[in-house]
Amino acid sequence: MRAYEAITKSDPTQPRAWYRLGVCYAGLQRWEDAIAADHRAESLSPTPQFARYNLACAFARSGQGDSAFAALDRLNQTGYSQPEQLMADSDLASVREDPRFLAVVARAKHAASPCMDAAEFLYDRRRLGSLSQIAYRTPPPA
Repeated sequence: MRAYEAITKSDPTQPRAWYRLGVCYAGLQRWEDAIAADHRAESLSPTPQFARYNLACAFARSGQGDSAFAALDRLNQTGYSQPEQLMADSDLASVREDPRFLAVVARAKHAASPCMDAAEFLYDRRRLGSLSQIAYRTPPPA
């Protein structure tokens, strides 16, 4: 942890160092410090998915459910596609019973298999001579 603290002090523009520092703080259950480091990693990283996931976990572990869902929503916006991880991660246990959690998981499932939610098409040569939409399996997530 001290090494990552030193790196972030000497060069505060390194998203990986902030991310690793957040992981260290979370391991010590220093949630506010983990949240601050994860926020910094999220803001600096060109690919903030890992920081957003850890941020959601830190918020959930510290009893800040609404903030956890805000981070999970931002995570979904990056195309996060591991619904099984969301369901299994004990760090998210405190928010798992919230109805919003099922929506987060549904969006991750959609990202993992987008064609399962997409409209099915049928080429109908006899009537239309073009593609026509015939059915939805499930509506795409909001």
